Amino acid sequence: MNKKGGSLMKGLTAQQVHTRIRQGKVNQQDQGPEKTFRQIVHENVFTYFNLIFLVITILILLGGHFTISDFLFLPVVITNSLMGIFQEVRSQKTLSKLTIVSVPSVIVTRDGTAQQIRVDQLVIDDLIHLQAGDQISVDAELISGNMSVNESILTGESDEIVKQSGDQLLSGSYVVSGSGMAKVVKVGNDTYAAKLVQKAKSTVREDQGEMVKAIDRIVKWIGIIIIPLGLIMVAQSLLFNHLTFSAAINGMVAAIIGMIPEGLYLLVTVALATSAVRLACRKVLLHNMHSIEQLSRVDTLCIDKTGTITEPDMQVKKIVPVQTNAVDHLYEEIGNTVHQFSADNETMRALQAYFPKVTLDRAQRIIPFKSANKYSAIVYADDTVALGAPENLLQDQFANYQSTVDQYSQKGFRVLVYGHYKDHMDGDHFAHAIQPLAFIILHNPVRKNAVATFKFFAKQDVNIKVISGDNPVTVAAVAQAAGIAGADHYIDARTIKDDDIKKAAEENTVFGRVTPDQKKQLIEALQAQGHTVAMTGDGVNDILAMKTADCSVAMASGASAAMNAAQIVLLKSDFSTMPQIVDEGRRTVNNIQRSASLFLIKNIFSFLLALLTVFTSMTYPLRSAQVSLISAFMIGIPGYLLTFEPDHSRIKGHFIRTVLGNAFPAALVDVFAIGLLMVVGNIFHMSNADVSTVSAFIMAFVGIVMLVYLSRPLTIIRGLTILVSAVGFITAVTLMGELFRFVRPSFLVLALGLVFLLAAEAVLIDVRWLCKYFAQSWQHWQRKPKHGVRWWDKFKL
Repeated sequence: MNKKGGSLMKGLTAQQVHTRIRQGKVNQQDQGPEKTFRQIVHENVFTYFNLIFLVITILILLGGHFTISDFLFLPVVITNSLMGIFQEVRSQKTLSKLTIVSVPSVIVTRDGTAQQIRVDQLVIDDLIHLQAGDQISVDAELISGNMSVNESILTGESDEIVKQSGDQLLSGSYVVSGSGMAKVVKVGNDTYAAKLVQKAKSTVREDQGEMVKAIDRIVKWIGIIIIPLGLIMVAQSLLFNHLTFSAAINGMVAAIIGMIPEGLYLLVTVALATSAVRLACRKVLLHNMHSIEQLSRVDTLCIDKTGTITEPDMQVKKIVPVQTNAVDHLYEEIGNTVHQFSADNETMRALQAYFPKVTLDRAQRIIPFKSANKYSAIVYADDTVALGAPENLLQDQFANYQSTVDQYSQKGFRVLVYGHYKDHMDGDHFAHAIQPLAFIILHNPVRKNAVATFKFFAKQDVNIKVISGDNPVTVAAVAQAAGIAGADHYIDARTIKDDDIKKAAEENTVFGRVTPDQKKQLIEALQAQGHTVAMTGDGVNDILAMKTADCSVAMASGASAAMNAAQIVLLKSDFSTMPQIVDEGRRTVNNIQRSASLFLIKNIFSFLLALLTVFTSMTYPLRSAQVSLISAFMIGIPGYLLTFEPDHSRIKGHFIRTVLGNAFPAALVDVFAIGLLMVVGNIFHMSNADVSTVSAFIMAFVGIVMLVYLSRPLTIIRGLTILVSAVGFITAVTLMGELFRFVRPSFLVLALGLVFLLAAEAVLIDVRWLCKYFAQSWQHWQRKPKHGVRWWDKFKL
């Protein structure tokens, strides 16, 4: 080596290292703007609705009310904030674990001596020592030695790449064989692995599903309405109804609390958390509880080949002797050969596991496998045995055996040839074809439950897209073996132009030789076509696509960065558990949808009744304690218990339309019955306390009736839920009526109340029928072809 090279091999001096550290050329990554615990607490405590509840609490205290019943809404508010803090802290921890390079230290040459330092102490131009099994921690240039590198964790391609002096080494890849010294060229945020992680962290994906988005929209509109409506109610009560400040505040608070779905967020959180516990028992980890809803709505599932369709470990299927005689001896001979190689790759480990280990012959020289040659060999004194790709070792004789090779390759198998070479070896190259003795057939076996799993998704109208870094022909053959529909439509992603990616995504099922960026583009193309997309993966090359997808699933056997980027992790790395996750998601979403209808009855009713009192100058009849009691027994408790009910039916319709369609008729009947009661109460000179008590009973009765409607067909669990709700409410009123502002009504009040209860039930049946009829007529009219955009389409929820 020349003087310059000799000087270079001594590495950096201590002064040069300090200079580079001062210049910021050190391997320290900027983790990006992360929220502190204080910021998380601030964002979850100081919210718009918590401010409203604080104002309500102060007004109640100013009004002279100090009983526990007036503050029953506070435990739900506090629990909501605590749950929000917990989930965000957990999410922050998950994001901080998103990394590719996991090696803690590295050996470098500085001042002419080898020393071990932490990876974050590396600087530009450092000399690092690499050998088989090492992970490359920074981007570097190989300056001496040669090695085979596996970049599949980054690129998705399983082929090993031979690196020679002057070649680039990417951070995150692994040295499979060989050794050498490399000069650091990029550190910190500039490395390939760091950029990939930063892309994944910065990829914007809305983690909330349709259900939570719909609830957020409802809450947003409520938040806009309640302040002016509350002020108007207080002013009217004081100026026109001549009520005391305490009475005016009490009526306003009851209306406001009734309009805020304070328990709905808690119900959704508890239901999703319960679902997460069930899945944890099946070895499924949820990083984000909302992901279960998103997976239950998925109509396109993108998967990788290895580890998803197939088992992660390669196996020898069989050997095909070129000549049928001496098969037993052939097994021993191949066993003698393969056990002399280092088991540093998946193929060799499979061969050594399959063939017996016998007394080893003494080899003069071992030629390790290289991707450039695609073979390995053992040189003896008078013979050479070789093992590798048929097209490389058979050379001009390959055509004589191509039919045999193609027979297995087209079925997704990997084919190796084993044979002898009697001539002298010129270095590592064969001058002519070897004499083949046998073909060895290897494969990653299709998972046992793969066919049944994909059949399940086919019945659910979920399209499967196989996106892999491997050869598209091989991937298509494996996909066909797993029973994936349309697996014969495959394409090499290297031939896809950016302008054609949407068309390719729509027309093909199997995509081979896909880069990380292309995986992301394919996901985006499918989403642009209106699909809800889930992505499964196990490598870092899958991270960008996983972060872009509506829902992401990782195998625990894959890269830790992929697991931390995913929303769902299959801890047993068993893709056959996916149908169970989908069923669990449907169960949760369907039950929340039913329970949300109960919550919105109260919210819509409170809003409409508040408007009625404003326009008629009547006093709001209900008290906040009564609303809290009804919410507990007619909404909260049954809503939570119903989340345990098995319901794996497909999710139908839009969440917001479904819950509003269920809630609006009952809310309308509540307003009609209670509004009419207020009018009759004035005629018969009923006290405000009597009207309040009967109004609460009417609201509770309609709630029970709606609970029966929403629970059909009735099951034992649903029947018990209704019974517990009704008995619990009656018991609370009987034993603690005064605490919840109930009074003992007179006979006249009881008679009027009974009439209104029966009338409410009869009217509810008719209103539900009318709402259903108009909804169906509206949907039928919407399906008719229209010209142009209708102006009201812009205001759809």
